[in-house]
Amino acid sequence: MENPIILDHKKIENLKQMENLIDDYIRKNHDGQIMRGSSLSKEDNKYILTCATFNENDKMLILVFDVTEIFSKLLKSGDKKTKEEIKEYIASFNIE
Repeated sequence: MENPIILDHKKIENLKQMENLIDDYIRKNHDGQIMRGSSLSKEDNKYILTCATFNENDKMLILVFDVTEIFSKLLKSGDKKTKEEIKEYIASFNIE
């Protein structure tokens, strides 16, 4: 994917914060768009999260996020629950 959106991972400590950061990005940069679905892929050792958003007129906008740094940070977390949460999240997309 060319030019994926890279979010600031410094303050991310868990999966919920990552989801909130993505929602905030969509709300601030694409007014009226709401995420309805997402997919995760791994390309060139990078995790790419593709989000399908729609507005009230059902106009679709696809946003592509590079979440590699966030996932790397969460997978190295000292919190066992956080590590398991991110592993389960990745597994839910059938990523090898």
